[in-house]
Formats: sequence, C-alpha cells, structure tokens
Amino acid sequence: MLGRYDGALVETWRVNWADVSQRVKLRQDTIGEIVREEGVFRAELRSAQQGLNATHGRIYQGLCDAEVGDARCRVNLGDPAFRGFATVTAVDDAHRVVVAGLGGFGDSRFGFGAAVWTSGARNGLRDGVLTHQRVAAGDTLGFGIVVGEWVAVGDTLTVTAGCDRRFATCKDKFANAHNFRGFPHIPGSDYVLRHPRNGDALDGRAVVR
Repeated sequence: MLGRYDGALVETWRVNWADVSQRVKLRQDTIGEIVREEGVFRAELRSAQQGLNATHGRIYQGLCDAEVGDARCRVNLGDPAFRGFATVTAVDDAHRVVVAGLGGFGDSRFGFGAAVWTSGARNGLRDGVLTHQRVAAGDTLGFGIVVGEWVAVGDTLTVTAGCDRRFATCKDKFANAHNFRGFPHIPGSDYVLRHPRNGDALDGRAVVR
C-alpha cells in the first residue's frame, strides 16, 4: 500500500442493484491504520467523530507546537547542517534500515526528523524518522511505520534533522530559541508537587534560560 491510501475517503452506499441510479449514502469514513495479515489487507475505518480528537488552536505546554522547518519554526532545513543524503546498505527489520552517507553528522542528528525517498519502491514518499543511531556498519534509521518490506539495498533517501520540541534542543541544536513556540517557563507537575528544599530557586526567576 506504501501509505498512498492513508486518510483516504471511503463512502458506503445502499444501491438498488436493478437500478443503480436509486441509491442513498449511509456513511462516510476515512482510512486509518492499515495492516497486512494472512495475505490480505485490513483497513481501519474512522468515522467523522475522529475529528473530535484533533487539537484545534494552541495548548499552553512546555513543548513547542510548531513543526520543525515550518513558517512558525523558521529553521531552514535546506541548510547542509540539517540535511543529509543517504543510501540503504542493509534492512535490519520492518522498521529499521542501515544507511551510509551520514558519517559527517552527529549521532541522533536525524531523530524525530523526516526522510524523503528518492529511488526504489518508496520513491517520492515522505516518512517520519523516529531514531538515528551510529553503528559500526554506518547509521541506523528507525521509522514509525513499516518500511522494510518496501525498501532494498541501494535505495536512496534525503533526511532532514528532527526536533523533540524541547527548549534546550531548539536552543542548542538549531540556535533558534527566539522562535520557540512553547511555554518553557510553565512548571511541570513534578515541580508543583515537590516540597521546598534548601538551595531551590524560589525567587521568581525563569525556570529555563
């Protein structure tokens, strides 16, 4: 399926087989998770109520709510420091592949980032990268979806740096603290519940700097 039908619209109709112009639409859904079992595909159908689970507006939270590289974040992912070109050298499992070409970047540079495939069966598709680890054979990229069944040795991809949405990452990794779209000074639940201790900064100063 290669993810091409993710979010696709599915309509269910009751039709008079003797006169197909006589019909009534019963429901309208979207395709959610797709799995392959025992040689067949099984697709989850999500009703319009699924939209009630979507976040609308902004949430006051410590983490940034922008997407790295978007108009609110303003990080230039075209910068060579945040963009790499890789070639698959091995397929570890359904979610992880080993690649060459990222040796000039630090470990975990592309964790929480994205990959755009530039050849092979997934050519043109964009997948989220969850993890990036340096290994003896090169670099291992872990994906949030199954890619191993559709990837072969020699496939190429372009990867862009990721962000875990923390203020420290925005500041240290991207030097972009002035565009941070979260609220890092909000105390967390642990901070609220803990007992005061000698040496604690309880004078109103910023929680993070």
